[in-house]
Amino acid sequence: MPKSTVSLFIALIAVFFPVHAVEVSDLYQAEVVVEVTSSGKQKAAKLAFKKVLVSLSGEKFVNSNKQIKTALAKPNNYLSQFRYSQKNGNTFLLASFEENKVNKLLQDSNASIWGKHRPLITVWTIDEQGLERKIIDDSSLTVKQTITSSARERGLPVNFPLMDLTDTMQVSKSDIWGRFQDRLLNASSRYLAEAVLIIRISNSTLIEEPDIVMCGRVCKQPLFVADWQLLQNGMVLQNKISADDKDKLLTTLIHNVAEQLHQQNSYVFSNGKKTYLDIEIANVTSMHDFVGVSEFLTNLTLVSEVKLINVAGEKMLFQLNILADENAIMQSLKLENSLVENIDPLAQMAEDKQLSFFWKG
Repeated sequence: MPKSTVSLFIALIAVFFPVHAVEVSDLYQAEVVVEVTSSGKQKAAKLAFKKVLVSLSGEKFVNSNKQIKTALAKPNNYLSQFRYSQKNGNTFLLASFEENKVNKLLQDSNASIWGKHRPLITVWTIDEQGLERKIIDDSSLTVKQTITSSARERGLPVNFPLMDLTDTMQVSKSDIWGRFQDRLLNASSRYLAEAVLIIRISNSTLIEEPDIVMCGRVCKQPLFVADWQLLQNGMVLQNKISADDKDKLLTTLIHNVAEQLHQQNSYVFSNGKKTYLDIEIANVTSMHDFVGVSEFLTNLTLVSEVKLINVAGEKMLFQLNILADENAIMQSLKLENSLVENIDPLAQMAEDKQLSFFWKG
C-alpha cells in the first residue's frame, strides 16, 4: 500500500526500536519563560522554535546551519497555536509549530533528523557529597526534576528506579558507582528499559587536581563533576563534564547524552529520490504470517511502498521503495524484535547477495 512522502515525513525519519520504544508526541511544541520586555514575546517564540528544532536535529546543527538561522528569525511563519500561562509569578509561552512546515524546513536544509520513536531510558543516578553517596530514585526531588525536565526538553523519555525491595535486592550503591552493567541492565528490565543511563555526580572523589603546567595561575577546580554511561543494544556511549552549579551540570549532561544519541539514531531524508531495495523474508508459513509481514514492512517509516514480487515455499521476496540509504534501513530492521537476519557465509562472498531475514512474528 503506497504512502505519500508528506504523510511519511510528518512521522519523521525514525529508528524503529523494539517494543518498549516510546513515541514522543510533543516534539513540535515547547514551553519557555516570557521576558517582561517589549520584545519578550517574540524572543520567547524564537526560543521555543529553537528548542523544537534542537530536539529534532540536534544542537550542533541548529547552531551552525544558515538556513535554520534565517528561519529562527521568523518563528511565527511556523507557529500553529500558542497560549500563555502564569506559574510561580512568571509568564510562560506554550508554542506548537506546524509539523509539515518544520519538516519541510529540515528537509530543505539537509538536516539529520531523529524521529518520534525513541528508546525508553531508565536512569540510575548516584550523588556523592563528600564521603556520603545517595541513590536518586523515583521519589527524589531536585536532582530527578532537573534530569527529567532537561530530558523532556530534548525529547528523551526517561524513568527512574523505585528502589523498593525488589531493586534493593538487586542493586546497591556500589553497583551504580562501579557501573556494573549486567546488574543494572537486569534490574532495568522491570521498567521496560530499552536503554540504561548511569550517572555519577560528585563534589569530591571524581574531581581531579588541576594541571598547573597547562593552566598556570588561573587553575580552578570545579565544584561538581559528573560522568555518564549509556548502554543500548550492546553500544556504550560515555562522557565526563564539570560545572560550578549542579543544575547546570545535569542540564549540560542530558544535552550531551541527547546529542550523542542523535548522532547514532538520526537519518537524512532523501529528497524525492526513488530507491528500491529487495528483501527476502523467510519462515512465512501461513496467511497470518503473510499479513503480519506485509503490515510490518508497510508501517516502516523509512519505506514508502511495498510490493510482493516472488514466493518460494516459506520464503517471500519483497521490493521496498525506501526513503533513506540502505544502511539506514538495515540498521532499523536489525533493531526490530520481529526479524532476525539470515547470514549465509557463502552468500556473503557474492557481489549481489540477497538481504534475508527470518520472520519471528
